[in-house]
Amino acid sequence: MDFLQVQIDMDYRKKWDEMTVMLEVADTDPTPDANSDLIYWELQWPKLFANRDYVFKRRYLIDEETNMLYIVSRSTEFSKYPPYKEKFRVEDYWSRMIIRPHGNNGIKDLGIEFTLTYFDNPGVNIPSSVMTWVTLKAMPDFLTKLRQATREYKNFCRTEGTSEYCRILLEEERAAAEKEEKEKLDYCNFVKLTENIRRRTASWTSRTGDANEPIPELNPDSNMFDYPI
Repeated sequence: MDFLQVQIDMDYRKKWDEMTVMLEVADTDPTPDANSDLIYWELQWPKLFANRDYVFKRRYLIDEETNMLYIVSRSTEFSKYPPYKEKFRVEDYWSRMIIRPHGNNGIKDLGIEFTLTYFDNPGVNIPSSVMTWVTLKAMPDFLTKLRQATREYKNFCRTEGTSEYCRILLEEERAAAEKEEKEKLDYCNFVKLTENIRRRTASWTSRTGDANEPIPELNPDSNMFDYPI
């Protein structure tokens, strides 16, 4: 599902989310199907505020029985990314996103609905004016960008994407294109064969005379084998 990939593809997130200053996958759980990463994320804040940065674990799960997708994140520590003086490290953060596709095709359906439950401690008392700006401006703008980013994700895969999902997507599109080309070629060959048969039939008819001319009757008293060689 493209919406899930937009959430977890770090390279793509850095392109469409202007608030993201830095975003890196610091480590990945090698366990098969763990779908778990350790991530560093620096988020741009408005002027007069220091940027916020996060170190957190993120894991996603696809439940094929219920056709539900889950993304869970929680803050942690990692020696590669110690707290920086010029940034405020958000040490208390967690989020849960539940994604439910519409329709009967499971996670392949285009329409989805999602619920995000989120908490972080920004470290300061945020003025009401900033909260109003977030509610009325920042969040609606973000959701609009998220929707547009989801619509354009396949194009990103075709031009720049390096994720496993992009690789599989391109292979599927390539296989579909090859199948379509083969079907077109088979149809063209069938048309050519039909045309050749028609021409040969027309040529045979022109050599043997009128196709509607009656065939002479055979004299039963004659010796049909009495024919000079």
